[in-house]
Amino acid sequence: MIIVQIKAKSGLHAGATWRLTNSHIMVGGSGRAEVFLCDPDIPESLISLIRVGRRYDVQHINPECRLSSSDQKPVDNQLFAPQTITLDFRHIQLEFQISMASSGFVTSLQDRWYRATYSILQMLRGLGGKAIAGFIFLISMMMTIFVLFFGAAGFVKSEASVLQGEALAKELKKTDLPSLEKRMVENIVNDLGDFGQRESISTLTIQHNDKGVKAGITLSRAQLKRFENLLLRLTRDYGEKIDLQISAQLTNDQQIIDQIDIEQVILGEQAVVILREGDRLYLGANYKGLSLTEITSSRVTFKGDSVYEVLL
Repeated sequence: MIIVQIKAKSGLHAGATWRLTNSHIMVGGSGRAEVFLCDPDIPESLISLIRVGRRYDVQHINPECRLSSSDQKPVDNQLFAPQTITLDFRHIQLEFQISMASSGFVTSLQDRWYRATYSILQMLRGLGGKAIAGFIFLISMMMTIFVLFFGAAGFVKSEASVLQGEALAKELKKTDLPSLEKRMVENIVNDLGDFGQRESISTLTIQHNDKGVKAGITLSRAQLKRFENLLLRLTRDYGEKIDLQISAQLTNDQQIIDQIDIEQVILGEQAVVILREGDRLYLGANYKGLSLTEITSSRVTFKGDSVYEVLL
């Protein structure tokens, strides 16, 4: 089985990875795209691929897109395993890795054989019928040897997939694909989940259906600022079509920090923080479950479930 792994290197979905084995793959802003991108002004189709045997053919590519390879060699409309190419469209960059599900000497030999055979056939097309007839005779002899040595199963399967490639693509078009709204909901849930994982937030809860997303989260004030930036982007990109209900509240530690009223800070070997209520806090002191870890002329730092700063 041939696999296409697509990784977003830049743009709104930077870091996201899609692993596909579909007979037809479309990348773009269409709700029917296998890789749905929500970047502003994205066309319905950046590129579409169709599987033909042990390769993918570029069926369509947007005129503004540019394909390149890591070895700087020209990229043909036929993609074989193993191969890595990069697609650039304005500020968006996607990496395509073509590979086979199985690996080993036999698979590698089959891949090289298939690619070499295709290249030779393309060359012979310009030489005329006699050259092609001679080549077919030579190939038939080599195929006999190959099948006897390695077995016919993999070869027969490959030939069958060549014949079925176009039929599978037509059948796929008849299949009900997720709606545009459902794709947007999936993107929102993934973005919220990624934020919770990056910030190590265990209090994030997410509920969703095909039309809306409801989430709740408890975080520090510093985390809240970053979360607000994420919400602004989600609202801008999806707010017109998706019902977003997001509730955020500060952690108990943050509420304690917000109530601290510092009257004076004395620096030196025995640095101390004097609160307006009269308490004196030295380094390492415990204040309502928070540990005082740093005293400077510009801030006082406490540590609880997270790190909290009181600016002076």
